[in-house]
Amino acid sequence: MRDKNVFHKLQEENELEYAEVHNEIKKNVKGRIGIWAFIGDIVDLYIPKIFSVLIGGRSANRMLGLSAGEETQADDKNG
Repeated sequence: MRDKNVFHKLQEENELEYAEVHNEIKKNVKGRIGIWAFIGDIVDLYIPKIFSVLIGGRSANRMLGLSAGEETQADDKNG
């Protein structure tokens, strides 16, 4: 009986032949994952802040008793 299967030998030859390409692809994938992780971190950090600012501004107008139309009229009267 043979020690190695012909397909295993072919696989090993292909791994040696394409090792450089494999490493390059792996490097590119890791780089892209890093970029998307960075973008995800930025979105995680700033999107909730933007919504809280918008909601906070709207809450302040409600506390003052101004609607959107009254707010623009008050701005026009003040200057």
